This record gives sequence, C-alpha cells and structure tokens, in this order.
Amino acid sequence: MLLGGAAVLVAAGLILRYPELIGIGAAGLAALVVALASVARAPAVSVQRLITPPRVARGGHASAQVVICNESRWSMSALLARDLAGQVSLDDLSAAAWLLGELRAAGAGDAVTALATRAAGQVSLDDPSAAAWLLGELRAAGAGDAVTVLLARDPAAQVSLNSPSAVARLLQALDAAGVGDAVTTLATRAAAQVRLNSPEAVARLLRGLRAAGAGDAVTTLATRAANAGMFGLSLVVRPDEASSYRFGREPDGAPSQSWRWQEPASQPDGGHRCRHA
Repeated sequence: MLLGGAAVLVAAGLILRYPELIGIGAAGLAALVVALASVARAPAVSVQRLITPPRVARGGHASAQVVICNESRWSMSALLARDLAGQVSLDDLSAAAWLLGELRAAGAGDAVTALATRAAGQVSLDDPSAAAWLLGELRAAGAGDAVTVLLARDPAAQVSLNSPSAVARLLQALDAAGVGDAVTTLATRAAAQVRLNSPEAVARLLRGLRAAGAGDAVTTLATRAANAGMFGLSLVVRPDEASSYRFGREPDGAPSQSWRWQEPASQPDGGHRCRHA
C-alpha cells in the first residue's frame, strides 16, 4: 500500500507538474527502501545453553534453557513488536526471570512492566531457586507492585524443600527484600522439613539461617543434621558447643564420655578394645 501510494503521488506530481507531490511520493519511497534494507540482511543468531544453578546437590532442582538470540541491529524492536512479554509462556519460572532481566537490560520498560505483572501473579512457585531469581529481577527492575503481588502469594510457604541450597538462595533473597515474616516462615519450614541429602548443601542452608538471624531454626536444623550423621556441621555453626563434645556425641544427643585405648589382659588375636575412663 505504501509503495502504491508513493508511486501515485510521484506520477501525479510529474503529470501535474506539482513538485510538492513529487517530494512527498519520493519521501514515501525512501522510507520504504530504508525499511526493507533494515530487515533484508540475515540476522546474526547466537545460541546459548543455560543451566541454573550451575551446581546442585543430589536430589536438588535445576533448570536448563536453550537461548536463541537475534543479535542483529534491529532485533529487539522486531521481537517487542510482537508483544513478547504478553505472549511468552510462564511454565518455566527460571526462563521468565531470565527474560525479565534481558528486557530490562534492553531498556524495554513497557515490556518489563507487562512481563513483571504477568509473572508475579501467574508463575508456579515450586522452585525456590527460580523464585529467588524472579524476586531479584523484579526488585532490580523497580517493579514494586509486582514484588508485592509475588510476596502476597507467600512463596515461603509454597516452595519445595528438596534442595537445601535452593532454599538458602530464596532465604537470602527474602532477607534482602526485608520481608521478615516470610524469612521466618521459610526458615521454620526448612529447618524441620528440608531434605538432608548433602552435607555441603545443608551447611550452606545453616549459614543462610544464621545470616538471617533465625536462631531457633539453626538449632533445629543442626540437631537434625547431627542425628543424620552430620554432627560436624552442627559444630561449625555452633562452635561454642564444641568443648562439650570432645569425645563425640551419643545417639540421644548427649556428649560421649571420655575414653581411651587399653591393651587387653589376654586376647589371642591381639586386638584392641576401648574402655571408658
């Protein structure tokens, strides 16, 4: 339609000898040429695989994404013209958080607002690591209303507790957001219910609980960890109790009595036995 209209104006100007019509038609043709030139070149496409988080404990949650980016000069405008924020699926919470960050970096304010509003009210809140990522992106984007909506859905009471490391990330994000009630809710749930599937992951959660000031939760989790054979972790976060457990810990939690090795009076196999002092 633009091409036809411009051609008509140029023809009419030539026939009627009306320079203004020729100028308007020529401008229309020039605009069309520029528009075609901007999309004529093949886009520069890059493909990247993202694993979030890069390391997880056994039994923990992780998400994988294949990100295809059009890096040509006009790529973002073309994507935003299709209402990317309004059409993208919200089934993958990590993907939604990543896209929000990319839109924010591109300066697409309207798209950021649209996606933030959708994501805060609709995404599943099962994955604590992804929920922490989304909360951080919303705060970085200055989407205060979306943050309020997300927190009103009470992610601390909904997220899975299968991964201590993922729970620690959400605990840190909630603490950074200054939502004390949510921190308390998550700390209490995690201390009593989180899976003790990795000493390293449990240690990270214990440190996160201490940093958040959740003393009761630290005690609860440290006791569970000790009962599960991770007694060393409880001493790391409660070093003041180390002196009480110089000789170990009994199954009931009591400090072991002192003991020493002693040669038996007579034992054919030359073995050793221990006796309490």
